[in-house]
Amino acid sequence: LHIHVIHPPGGPIEGGKTAPNRAISTGSQKWVHLQHHSNVGSCVELLRTSGFKIYTAKPENPGDDVARCPVPLQDLDFGHKTALVFGNERLGISEEMSKLADGDFTIQMFGLTESLNISVAAAICMHWGRQARQRAIGAETDLSEAEQSLLLEQYLVKSSHFQKKMKLDSARTVLTKEERRQMWEAATNASAEMAARVTEEVETEAELTRRPGRSGNSH
Repeated sequence: LHIHVIHPPGGPIEGGKTAPNRAISTGSQKWVHLQHHSNVGSCVELLRTSGFKIYTAKPENPGDDVARCPVPLQDLDFGHKTALVFGNERLGISEEMSKLADGDFTIQMFGLTESLNISVAAAICMHWGRQARQRAIGAETDLSEAEQSLLLEQYLVKSSHFQKKMKLDSARTVLTKEERRQMWEAATNASAEMAARVTEEVETEAELTRRPGRSGNSH
């Protein structure tokens, strides 16, 4: 998952990065790629160059221009590479981003409340977007086998399990040829061990269920 963060003028940037709240992220920040931008233009330019369509999240407003009325999330065409933009909870989407985006979208809601916490809104959109993207391209991913292998390797390097197993520095991002071979061997063995444990547990449960007086149903 790629996340682009645009910092407002004078915003808190520590060495080019905003420190994640570890109490909230609980380690999940290791599995996303963060790209930081000091302005809207540089972010939009990078996304456009990469072939993305850009849509901003906005609430439905009866007074909006019909030509720019936000479309429901489920009506977006995820057949294209799609970047979804979420604004500051207090200030919303900037005027500059609104002008540069391809369109607006909204999460349709019913009832009197027409607002979602930004983290909730982002989670809903990412979940829906991934499913819609898979349906649109007819596959789980549009990454090549080489790109998938590289991504898996990057994930494994960040894994505390493999860092300890291979005695890697947590700051390391590039492996030697021998370290790469050892890592893939360890990953393959770990997958085989996990599959064996799951198979054993399933077979044990099935055997217990078949015994007289034991039912597979819960009461």
